[in-house]
Amino acid sequence: MTHWKCRKQRWFAHFVWNEDCSLMIGITPVSRATIVKLQLNRPRLVNLRRVLFDLQEHPPPF
Repeated sequence: MTHWKCRKQRWFAHFVWNEDCSLMIGITPVSRATIVKLQLNRPRLVNLRRVLFDLQEHPPPF
């Protein structure tokens, strides 16, 4: 399976955030494979996103 190509594909066509923006959710097969391969929802990263969300520093503007 191929992975998401940030220079050729739009983020919003492949990913969304959950309610508190702590989890990335893949909405295409390519984005789901990318999340798994890069471990984008590993526990420490999810916790960091929650803290940044509370500080209004997350999600990043696109």
